[in-house]
Amino acid sequence: YGGLATALFLLALPLLLFLAFLRRKRPLQHMVAWLNPRIPAHPRWWQRVATAAVASESQAIHLCERRPLLLFGAFGITLVGWALMLLEFGYATRALGAPLAMREIILVLIAARVAYLLPMPAGIGTFESALALAFQWLHHDPATGLALSLLIRSRDLALGGAGLWLGGIALRMRRPTAALQAITHRVDDSQASITEP
Repeated sequence: YGGLATALFLLALPLLLFLAFLRRKRPLQHMVAWLNPRIPAHPRWWQRVATAAVASESQAIHLCERRPLLLFGAFGITLVGWALMLLEFGYATRALGAPLAMREIILVLIAARVAYLLPMPAGIGTFESALALAFQWLHHDPATGLALSLLIRSRDLALGGAGLWLGGIALRMRRPTAALQAITHRVDDSQASITEP
């Protein structure tokens, strides 16, 4: 349960920052002020990080003051997206013959998200390894984790392929329109030259 508590704490940090910004608190500015005397000689990288943190915090507070409904809407959409991902993972693991409890689904989903943060394009290799290790850590067959990763990759490829296909159709439909506009423009020019005295 220690790993789950740590994961939930890390997931709660953005929410805590959001609530602090709504109350016009400045936790990042206080952290920078606390760290400033403890960092010797104030290297250039620290000055850039501190300035960026304080500036982004000011912008976030300004946005919270001006458009709080927009932020609450974005937060709600994010929660719905996470709930749908949890349902998808739960359904997929059940279909693969390894029904997981909700906390196990959350841990597998967190492992998948962390794998995408590693410096590999599209998490190639890291995503599959993370799911296999997560299933092994949860005392399930690691092959189920690999099967789940292949299922997710095939879904992504199918959606990407459908998007490319629809984009190609839209592009082909737009090209004749541009050609037709060019012809119409030429006809209009020729008619204008005929009607001129």
